[in-house]
Amino acid sequence: MKALTIPCLLLISMLTSASLTGASPAGKAFVATSKQHYSTATKSVLNLSADDKLTTTTYNSIYIPIKDIFAKQVDSLTWDNTKKLATITNEGKQLLINLSGKSIAASDNQVILPSEWVRIVNGRVSLNAYVLAFIFDRYADRYNDTEQVSAERAQWESKLSFLNIDWTDGLADKEHYIHVNVVFK
Repeated sequence: MKALTIPCLLLISMLTSASLTGASPAGKAFVATSKQHYSTATKSVLNLSADDKLTTTTYNSIYIPIKDIFAKQVDSLTWDNTKKLATITNEGKQLLINLSGKSIAASDNQVILPSEWVRIVNGRVSLNAYVLAFIFDRYADRYNDTEQVSAERAQWESKLSFLNIDWTDGLADKEHYIHVNVVFK
């Protein structure tokens, strides 16, 4: 019984630690998988549809500032420079984007985004365009993904449903841009 208990406790400890920091090997794998579905683009275009308006913004990176995506669509978006923590609040829930490299704990109404999905670009907290496109991709059920990848994508879509993204569509072009169309409910 002891021989089984110790490995189980180690596994639980490892899983708990990864979820608290927001970083995980699965986070890197998810970025790689999401990138496979679109292209090897090095730049991005955000086409944001909300309130019957379309806003298009071009970036020289595959990282899109979270403020450009969410500022007009959520209750609040804040940055704590001391903690290096961005918080997106909507419908009583919070998305935490931890850029400190330190572990943080999430409460019941909080979700921590994997650190591999975000970075600071030109002083702005930014989200990987491939990941944004893949999580809410309206055609994701048609991809030939493994059950594990499909389940993880669906799990993230469910966790982030409070952000009110209806669907996304990621389209690559020949100019090395990924066009991420984001439609809010």
